[in-house]
Amino acid sequence: MNPSLYSVSLSATKFERLSQKQGAPLMKPQPVANAFLLCDSVSRDARTGKTSLFGIFNMIYANQAPTAHPFLAIYACLTEAKGEYDVWIEVVHVPTNQRVARFPPPEQPPLRIKADSPLAPLDYVELVFEVRNLPLQEFGEYEFRLFVDGRITALRRLWVAPLEEAPEPLKEALGP
Repeated sequence: MNPSLYSVSLSATKFERLSQKQGAPLMKPQPVANAFLLCDSVSRDARTGKTSLFGIFNMIYANQAPTAHPFLAIYACLTEAKGEYDVWIEVVHVPTNQRVARFPPPEQPPLRIKADSPLAPLDYVELVFEVRNLPLQEFGEYEFRLFVDGRITALRRLWVAPLEEAPEPLKEALGP
């Protein structure tokens, strides 16, 4: 996966990204995912700090396979986090169990986050991964897997279907 095909946007008010691991990990709680969603876009209001998700979906229709989905955002909200964690997302084609993408890419280290709010574990950590040109080799079911310190913390399914299977209003909206 080409690193230029995705970007990562993080909530700077809730945690900080660290460039290197610092010291040996201590016993820490495993975060709980309160949300793990696929959507068209995510916006954060600069004045209020509120996060808005637009166009939440679990189905994509395509003219053909293979294809690449031009853009999507992956939103995750974690609670009960205290300390530093390595985070990444893998996308797997379910019928073949083949990984089709990883964010950050495998040649890069995982995203390192630090949750150190005085409100922990009641506070939350928000993550937004913006993905461009997601490769989808076949029609069928895909699974997005959120890993925190090597453990799957959340799953989200996505189905990719031929455009001719789309409901009529959607086919008309998408046009020829």
